[in-house]
Amino acid sequence: MAAAGFGRLLPTTVFEIVKMAIRLGVLIRTPDGSIKGAYHHPLLALARQLGIDGEVVGPVHAGGIVKWVKDHEMMLASVDLAKIECGAMGHHLVLVHAVGEDGCLVLHDCSGVLGSPGNDVQVEIKRFERSFNGKGLRLRSKEPLSSFAQPSD
Repeated sequence: MAAAGFGRLLPTTVFEIVKMAIRLGVLIRTPDGSIKGAYHHPLLALARQLGIDGEVVGPVHAGGIVKWVKDHEMMLASVDLAKIECGAMGHHLVLVHAVGEDGCLVLHDCSGVLGSPGNDVQVEIKRFERSFNGKGLRLRSKEPLSSFAQPSD
């Protein structure tokens, strides 16, 4: 999702990206076969291999995310599922990629815990702050957006 947001076409399949994530330590397979992750520093290393630059940040407030997004960056933000009324525990990553006209954060939430259907979910900043862990990955393109091939219809 972040690559597409920066106008990048990924050079590989999702399956290959998952294999890269396991190799880099983004995702850890436990003895019972379940997966733990995603760990921020290895995830940043993976993003860099895919042409996305950034930094691990924290503590940060939602206002900082608003500024970055307005400057054409994105935030892969960590949220605490226990603080969201979704019946789940642990942490979850959502990609904040825009600010709506009404000031809401616009994000991609693959699990739909902050809103359905998961794509372009608009969340009021105060609601987001209640579950935001104050950390994540600040992401930016390694190259100007105009240098990337745009998908054709």
